[in-house]
Amino acid sequence: MKIRNNTKINFLKMHGTGNDFVIIDLRNLEENILEKFSDQEIELICNRYIGIGCDQLILLKNCPRADIE
Repeated sequence: MKIRNNTKINFLKMHGTGNDFVIIDLRNLEENILEKFSDQEIELICNRYIGIGCDQLILLKNCPRADIE
């Protein structure tokens, strides 16, 4: 998937119990450009017709107090 300034983002799409979700791991990206997605970017990712399509978007980020945030 490409987003904001054509930045390529790897993702996982998973499903279970009637729901589907997209997981994006931001922990190892070299650029901090994707620290926060805009509302429009989230809508694009979740849209089933022009995006990946999902019920839930999960972003994994580094956290100083835990393994992930």
